[in-house]
Amino acid sequence: MSQVENVSSVVEITPKDLFSSIYWSVEADIPLLIWGAKGTGKSQIVSQFATNDITVPNKYRPKNKFRFVRVFLSQADSVGDLIGLPAHKDGRTVYDPPSWWPENSDEWVILFLDEINRIRQEFRNAIYGLIQDKVLYGKMLPQNVRIIAAANPPSEEYFDTEDFDEALIDRFAHVALFPTVEDWKDYAKKREMLDVVIDFAAVNHEVIIPKGKVTPDFSFTPTGRTIERLHTLIATMYSRVGHDGYTDEDFKSDLGIMAKAVLGNLYGEQFATFHSKMETPVTIEEWSKENEQYLKAKINRMYKLGRSDLIARTVDNVRDFLNSTNIDSSIVKKVLNTVKTLTPEYINKFLLNLIDDRNSRGKLISLLSKYGLSDLLKLTSYVNKQNQRISKSLKKGQKSP
Repeated sequence: MSQVENVSSVVEITPKDLFSSIYWSVEADIPLLIWGAKGTGKSQIVSQFATNDITVPNKYRPKNKFRFVRVFLSQADSVGDLIGLPAHKDGRTVYDPPSWWPENSDEWVILFLDEINRIRQEFRNAIYGLIQDKVLYGKMLPQNVRIIAAANPPSEEYFDTEDFDEALIDRFAHVALFPTVEDWKDYAKKREMLDVVIDFAAVNHEVIIPKGKVTPDFSFTPTGRTIERLHTLIATMYSRVGHDGYTDEDFKSDLGIMAKAVLGNLYGEQFATFHSKMETPVTIEEWSKENEQYLKAKINRMYKLGRSDLIARTVDNVRDFLNSTNIDSSIVKKVLNTVKTLTPEYINKFLLNLIDDRNSRGKLISLLSKYGLSDLLKLTSYVNKQNQRISKSLKKGQKSP
């Protein structure tokens, strides 16, 4: 991952958003690294999620109850602390697993790697494999284990932290926890703390709110690995919409955070905007300004997802434009050139939708014929009654004055 261009940084979130970030990390099996100052509740929130605590919002309660296993990587002084002690078995040397190692393949576990940027340099290569492949010195974690880590941002206060190298940065989605006074008060009330204690902490908020910088200094850009991770995340999120009270608005809110967690702030924002545009019909302005690759992707997505509402509005926009008095020939050509790149089935569907209006069918076909509609039909091997209908309409349209 190149850091030549510092184009992206870690997204800052509140404790409420952290529950959703943990939820999607666990559901999509994407390692999550939580940055934050000491005492901000990083490990506590992960533990609350794992045990399905009352503080977890209903929509982000895990499907399974997890065992919370916390490992302080800063305390690892030898390889044995990570992989266990050597033992002889059947004439060869093996390692007895350390006490924290999850053994039960049927048990759901959140493995919480605390203080990951304080681990000794010589152990980092081993941690890479654990995070990426769930393998540590040849020993495989059970598939039901999910990995979440925490780190303190390098500063004068955390003198023994190490800067992350690119390989370790690339293996995580990243968020930075930054609680507000109101966040803490909400938590305290759920814990039924005394009002006098809550009020004291709110007035003297320096005792509950971290001072100084929370986000790390590094910036990162996406790689093939992060794009693949984004695909897994979005596919997982799609499957949840419309179930158990999870709405489109919830999805949009979570996407805004999780895209940044995976891609960094800049590219995450760009993806969220791109995704939002994909959820709208193609406008004439887009036909005019966007490249054909983008337009093809957007129209293909509508058909693949069965978004008849978006398809209908896209076709209406094109039809209204073709029926107008001021027609830009370059836009007409781009429409046909873009449609030409679709699959034969989608070509037929798009054209059928376009000429479905009897009042303007003849005029539309006559107009489109000037820009290669006949050639477009020749590209389609998807011959059926619908295709014949287009051909008949085409002939009628060519005869029209």
